[in-house]
Amino acid sequence: MGSGASTLDAVLALPLGHSFGLQLDGSSGSLLNQSYSGVGGHVFWRDPSVGLLGLTGTNQKIGNTLFIRNGVEGEAYLNQFSIGMRGGYQGGDTLKGDYFGIGGRWYINDNLVVNLGYDHAPGDTTTNGVGIEWQPTSWGTRQLALFARATETVDSGHAGAVGIRYYFGGEKSLIQRHRTSDPESLVMPMGDVIPTPSIQVNTPAPVHVRFVNPA
Repeated sequence: MGSGASTLDAVLALPLGHSFGLQLDGSSGSLLNQSYSGVGGHVFWRDPSVGLLGLTGTNQKIGNTLFIRNGVEGEAYLNQFSIGMRGGYQGGDTLKGDYFGIGGRWYINDNLVVNLGYDHAPGDTTTNGVGIEWQPTSWGTRQLALFARATETVDSGHAGAVGIRYYFGGEKSLIQRHRTSDPESLVMPMGDVIPTPSIQVNTPAPVHVRFVNPA
């Protein structure tokens, strides 16, 4: 188990016509007992009944180590299942080379989802992840959700996170949020991403709060 992490994350999405969008991601805090900051961007097409296709780019820094990733992302929506992929090239001050990831979501009901993911980074670094997110309907609002996540990185150990998310954008079911609002942030160190974390440094975050501003 690594050292703790704490970050403040933000997402801003802007519509570009009917089916296209631009999203900017930001994160700042501490990771591995070092300062952490990250910015990311997506340009994407989405149809909530079909899926998502987009271009992505990130710039993340842990201490003095810079991670840069540029690539593509895609999602397919199949009734109560979603399949997602990301891939591209990683550079910066770390190992350079291709990265890719694949993941899936199973919506047990419209407000409860289980996530599975796999990520491969340069240097044969692989990460497996599992997570769950639940948006209660009995709290008088459908803008709060609870989540938990665990990951295992080969030769690096385990990590875990539990927390609460507050979603802006009105009353929606969880499956509607995931398929009509923002793509998953590229720079959340312990997000429920499809696929799993966007860099190969994974540490536990005891409490994680995400503020989301959907398009």
